[in-house]
Amino acid sequence: MQDLGDKPMVITGTGELIGDYMEQYAKLYDIYIDRTSGLLYLPELAPICCYFTGLEIVGKAGPGLLTYSFEFSEDCENTSNSIISERSYHIVSAYDTLYTIALKYGISAETLFELNSSVTDALNLTEGDIIWLE
Repeated sequence: MQDLGDKPMVITGTGELIGDYMEQYAKLYDIYIDRTSGLLYLPELAPICCYFTGLEIVGKAGPGLLTYSFEFSEDCENTSNSIISERSYHIVSAYDTLYTIALKYGISAETLFELNSSVTDALNLTEGDIIWLE
């Protein structure tokens, strides 16, 4: 990440896709060409509104492996006006349920239901969704 003060933050890096990497890369490419702002989730940071501004295959793809580079540019207007909050949250991972999240944070599942009105099934959460903890 590059902090430019009042200018948009730029986030760059590389990633790897394994298995059916061309199908996965095609999904990334569809998001890239969409050119709309969206939330970017980074470990240990609050989500940031960004535009996907760069996507490129790095080197040659190998058997079952593709390396790519990416770039995101902060959408300053939407970051300041978005739902991003100082409230604590959990980003749903594979196999998370409302009950496992409640156990992890020492919160009752009932409280999590009250805080997250969009959750209709405690056992079937969508990976990448935000669960509010307070």
